[in-house]
Amino acid sequence: MLFLGIDGGGSRTQAWLGDERGRILAKAVAGASNPTKVGMEGAKKELLRAARAVLGKVSTATARDDPRLVDAARGRRHHKPLLEAV
Repeated sequence: MLFLGIDGGGSRTQAWLGDERGRILAKAVAGASNPTKVGMEGAKKELLRAARAVLGKVSTATARDDPRLVDAARGRRHHKPLLEAV
């Protein structure tokens, strides 16, 4: 199982992708995503940008273990979730 963490703020948005062992697999940064500063559409755009960027940084070895990572980074969807909300 993989976990996506996103911290959205007024100056930047940070994203991390980790596994069930607590290892950080990748990190990424995008622009501001505070809706009071950039509006709801701007916030959504930067949150998605951060999520796609962190998925795109996952190593090839990890992607071979779960090819859904490659598809997720390209914006493709699967019927089985790649990430589960907790």
